[in-house]
Amino acid sequence: VFSDTLTRQSTHAQHQTGFRRPDGTPGQLAIHASSSGSAQGGVERILYYAIDVTEQHASVRELERLALTDPVTNLANRIRMDMMLKSSLAQARPGRHAVGMLLLGLDRFKNVNDSLGHSVGDTLLVEVSRRLVDSAPPGASVARVGGDEFAVLIDDAPGSSALLGIAHFIRERLALPYTLPEHQILMCTASVGVVRVDDPVHNVEDVFREADLALDEAKDSGRNTCTLADDVL
Repeated sequence: VFSDTLTRQSTHAQHQTGFRRPDGTPGQLAIHASSSGSAQGGVERILYYAIDVTEQHASVRELERLALTDPVTNLANRIRMDMMLKSSLAQARPGRHAVGMLLLGLDRFKNVNDSLGHSVGDTLLVEVSRRLVDSAPPGASVARVGGDEFAVLIDDAPGSSALLGIAHFIRERLALPYTLPEHQILMCTASVGVVRVDDPVHNVEDVFREADLALDEAKDSGRNTCTLADDVL
């Protein structure tokens, strides 16, 4: 098929395929081909050559991963969360398929950095991320979207009351004591803004704006609590 396409359509072609190296490890091969025509208008000869591009592919994948990953927690970052949320919103249907977003802000996290140092703060962020992943519903996506803010995306979300119940469960898990290296025990609670969306006309900015407002309300209510957005989208 590769040769036929080259013969009929072009004088140059390129194709990539997987292969096994002599030691058995998998690799990626780039095959290039060029043809030269005869005086009668046909193809006189075709030259093929192959290049092992495994390392180049690995470098590209690593750059892509770094661009979409939070360097401290290894969770998805805000860019990746925006991409996932946009994809989920495209599936939203009134009364049939809803998308849930929990936006969590760690309460008084700045005090940890200021009093104990950024190293301890980063360690705490890693522990928070682990608890979030462990306590989020199956299939949910977790991201660190700001300095002390995390987001949990729940596709095909339940009703508002059940979604708020999930938020409270996660909040309670995060409020348990953290044992850090050198046996340091820290307490860190979180405030949570909750949004439920079942209409695809709303975009990523709409959802985060409502989640931010709900999170601010939770903080103003005394922190360590969850607030459902007033205007559920």
